[in-house]
Amino acid sequence: MGDNTTNCTNCEAQFDQESKFCPNCGQKNIEIKLRFKDFISEFFSANFNLNSKIFISLKLSLFKPAFLAKEFLSGKRTKYIPPVRLFLFINLIYFFFLFLDVSNVEAVEVLDSNNTQNEVIATLHEDTLINSIILEEEGDSTLELNSIEQYLNNKIELFSTEAGMLKFKNNFKKYASTGMLILLPFIAFIFFLLFYKNSYYVEHLTFVISLQTSILLYGTLFIILGFFVDSAWVIIIELLFIIVLTFLWTRNFYNLSIKRTLYKLLIFFFSYGVLIIIYLLFLLAMSIIFI
Repeated sequence: MGDNTTNCTNCEAQFDQESKFCPNCGQKNIEIKLRFKDFISEFFSANFNLNSKIFISLKLSLFKPAFLAKEFLSGKRTKYIPPVRLFLFINLIYFFFLFLDVSNVEAVEVLDSNNTQNEVIATLHEDTLINSIILEEEGDSTLELNSIEQYLNNKIELFSTEAGMLKFKNNFKKYASTGMLILLPFIAFIFFLLFYKNSYYVEHLTFVISLQTSILLYGTLFIILGFFVDSAWVIIIELLFIIVLTFLWTRNFYNLSIKRTLYKLLIFFFSYGVLIIIYLLFLLAMSIIFI
């Protein structure tokens, strides 16, 4: 190639030095020695682009999650935060506010209850040791059955203490935030079964992620509102609000009639309720097991 070519400082591909960007990797054609004004320009450009992405993505999540999902599926992705990343961000904020009111109070309670917990644990260990000696004489079959019974009794004893209850709540909080991510593929599968016509599973998954992000975002706002007004009314209004918005957004995404959207969502809400019950039972079990 001639003298009018240059090498990309990022991928080392050759291209016309008058080009502003590398045709191979897209990096801007700049001098190797970074000047101060270039540094400042890159800093503000990166921050502006990031802030712009966050603002647009949050705005669409609040008012047009179906449109946001369609944009992502159509390939228009550079100006938005990816759905999974946005969901993880909002999910973190939601559970932070959800459990905000128990953090400081329980920190004091656990200090007061440490002695009680230690006494209970010591007693449980003594009981376990005594029972194990007795069970050795009674036979292996009885040993296995009574060991399970003793294990459950130990958990009940720990659960009845303030420190045990605090550990349970902390476990529930930890598994709940992670569990929301695990739920998404199952929710998307329900949508796939209900709205399967001429579509792929990933399309439903993308919509469900956008939908769940919007629900968590509104949920965060309602939690904050609940700090100032009667929380019982806030919960009722939130449920009605989310049901109506889910209907509107689902109808918009799948382009269905009001009647078809309604009866399909009735099936979905029933299936979702069963899924949530299983999910909550799993959370309770995991939270108790690891006390």
